[in-house]
Amino acid sequence: MTVDVTASSVDQIRKLLAQWMQADDSARDDEWLEECLDQNFSFTLRGQVFQGRAAVREMNSTRHGARGVHILSEPVIDIDGDSARSVTAFTYFTVKPDGEYAIALVGTYDDKFLRDQAGRWWCVARSTSHLVPRDSVRSDG
Repeated sequence: MTVDVTASSVDQIRKLLAQWMQADDSARDDEWLEECLDQNFSFTLRGQVFQGRAAVREMNSTRHGARGVHILSEPVIDIDGDSARSVTAFTYFTVKPDGEYAIALVGTYDDKFLRDQAGRWWCVARSTSHLVPRDSVRSDG
């Protein structure tokens, strides 16, 4: 029986992305920082670069209020040996003070991954593009 390494890698990356967003939405920051991101992870957000887990942790600590929920599209994942890239569209919902849901952000994640010697994939870089400026999203539903 032949194992399709590419399909297995795509599945592993898809699972990593889902686990990351679910842990983030549940405020399990240590989990996603330590189990999904490479030590030298680079995060580009609105032109600002946060380098390393510590910088990402610090940036993430500035979030105010309750966490929301990420809804991800099916990622497009390209594997090239021990490196990979994925592009995933997302919508991020939050809960307004009146209990109604609101779209807070719409955009894409452009992620880069590396596979370590043990065969595990780690995200090494993420660039976020917001398709809808945050201030222009309607909050009245």
